[in-house]
Amino acid sequence: MILPHLCPLCEEKQLQKLFDSAGKTATAMVSKFYRGFEVKNKN
Repeated sequence: MILPHLCPLCEEKQLQKLFDSAGKTATAMVSKFYRGFEVKNKN
């Protein structure tokens, strides 16, 4: 039987620091976390 294994990725204080630095509005946070990509040449 295969049992799940917990892999901690970060601590709550690390996430809080990330959110605090992202901005105050939802739009600012989305822009910071999901930078996206830029299309250089459409051809």
